[in-house]
Amino acid sequence: MGFLRQHVLAAKYVLDKNGVVKYRHFGEGSYAETENAIRILLEDYGPKKLTMIIHFPVDQKVDLSFKQSVLPKVTPELYFGRRRKQGSCYQEALLILFKKNIIWIGEKPVVLIVPDVLSSDKIYLNGEWQIEEENVTHSRDSTDSSDFVAIKYSSKTVNVVMSSSTPTLQKIWVTVNGDWLTDQNKGDDVLLESTGESYLLIDKPQMYKVINHGKYEKDMTLNLATDSMGSQFYAFTFGVYEEGP
Repeated sequence: MGFLRQHVLAAKYVLDKNGVVKYRHFGEGSYAETENAIRILLEDYGPKKLTMIIHFPVDQKVDLSFKQSVLPKVTPELYFGRRRKQGSCYQEALLILFKKNIIWIGEKPVVLIVPDVLSSDKIYLNGEWQIEEENVTHSRDSTDSSDFVAIKYSSKTVNVVMSSSTPTLQKIWVTVNGDWLTDQNKGDDVLLESTGESYLLIDKPQMYKVINHGKYEKDMTLNLATDSMGSQFYAFTFGVYEEGP
């Protein structure tokens, strides 16, 4: 089952009795469709056809602030690494270096610079990073937090799937629009210092809840800065729901 390794949030697979994938969905939602795929397989392989009524779960309700927004948009799930290029502006920089025979993509760490103006819904990297198949790994120790991930997003909540390639606890500083987070906009996994700084502590591979504005916000800029070698980023997810991530 190694081929089903998944580092993103809410990846759902339905397999038949022979181990063949019959249905899959990446991300939140489509709960009714998933349940229906399971029902179809149960009917095909069960001794009797299912006759009971199944009440399928409903998808999450969209927050009212999103519905009332003028020309609302929500940033889609975005993935790091070489496998999925869509939504990663650093891929363009890597391609230029590759064409000039400066690097072989994925062979060694590369130094990237975030531009002054960010496009919406794109992942940017600043500093030295190893671009791997399904993630990026911060590849040097520093002291000034000049290496970071940046994204300009539109949503109510922001989550990031992270891990570490070392046993060292990873500290990730979090800012939005250049400001530290507060109790009014931080996610459940963000900690606040008495000095005002906001940060994540990455101690295991999981989804970390970074932002919860309480309502829909458009074109906000999130920075996740690290000084530690080994910080690994896999995916961003964004929500505009009444409840949940």
